Amino acid sequence: MSQAQEKLRSGITSDPRVNYDDRIKYSTFVEIKQRELGIEFLDTIEEFPLYGFIDREYYIVEPNAELIGFGDYAGDLKGLNYVVSCFNEFRTRFLELSRESDAFNVPASLNALVPKKSYLDISEDYSDLQRLAAEVFVEPFILGRYSQGFLNFSSFVDALDEIIFDDDKKQYKITKSGFVLSTFAKAYHSGLYVDLAPGMNPSIDYQKVDLISDPSYKCFAQMANDYGFYLDKNCPWRLILNLSSRYAQENIRNGNFSREFYDFYSEEYLMRTGPDDYWNLKSFYKRMYLKYSIAKGKETVQTLEYNSIPEERWIKTYVINRLREIGEFRNVDFYSSDDSPTEGKKTLKKILTSALERYNIISNQNLQQLSHNSGVILYIEDQCAKLLEERIKRAKIDSTDT
Repeated sequence: MSQAQEKLRSGITSDPRVNYDDRIKYSTFVEIKQRELGIEFLDTIEEFPLYGFIDREYYIVEPNAELIGFGDYAGDLKGLNYVVSCFNEFRTRFLELSRESDAFNVPASLNALVPKKSYLDISEDYSDLQRLAAEVFVEPFILGRYSQGFLNFSSFVDALDEIIFDDDKKQYKITKSGFVLSTFAKAYHSGLYVDLAPGMNPSIDYQKVDLISDPSYKCFAQMANDYGFYLDKNCPWRLILNLSSRYAQENIRNGNFSREFYDFYSEEYLMRTGPDDYWNLKSFYKRMYLKYSIAKGKETVQTLEYNSIPEERWIKTYVINRLREIGEFRNVDFYSSDDSPTEGKKTLKKILTSALERYNIISNQNLQQLSHNSGVILYIEDQCAKLLEERIKRAKIDSTDT
């Protein structure tokens, strides 16, 4: 057994104290190696948990994906065009040097630098989650507390707004923004990762120590940095595109220098998820009601039934869901009284009041109340971005304090 195996048992022991202590030892080891080897890691658990999923203004984003194959050497694997380009340039050069010099050897566990994972389709997996969430959320209507009688659509919406706060349903989100913030989202949904050894277990720290301690890792990591990639601190066999690197930026720009990089990148290669969330949520609630109706023996739902809910009521449901998904509106907030509201309920009332005021003002001007640039949807999106920014910054402060 190696010294690393003897020292680090995190991921292979059931003792929580040992796991905690050895995680800290691993983190310290990486910090030392980063300075020693002159390489740059990225911590996407503690420091940048939403790397690739939020833009510089803290709006939740997804890639505007243009996919290409890595090449015949990687089978059918595809990735974002600029990620594939940077990686293939890095790989080609590294393998050339490895044939010329013994100093450039591929670490044994990285299998000739053949990528195994890179891009996952966020829309496809979000749809899968919606189907799963629908099964979970409909249960109280079929077998639980709302199973007696038959609810009209308005009462159903009220009940579903309550059910989403059940303790056993916390992990299920309804909007795509919520999906990104959930445990169901994977790093690969950002498209910025290239995994060279997905079979390795990110929970087992001694394996990571062994890889980083491999004499060939230094040259591999340094060259990966030069070609626009971070090394993933928590999965050191995984590369992450460094959007701040000159090499990656030039590759992404592809000769277009008409705009500042982040403006260009955001406009060409990212899409904010928020503007579609309102419509997706309404659609989900309607599909849920149809599912409930069919289970109750009613095969169809009249459009008139769906239209029985005024837009102002939908706006409230939307704000409730978005704040819940960010973590700013919880069970205790939902059930708190208006006479003695929690901070979460105060936040809800403040945003909802302003949103409805906008809705009414813009309505009187015969403009699109929801999708106008000064309308309800973008206003709520702005508020959610500010709350997410505050939440992320608080988490970093708390992490530093501990």
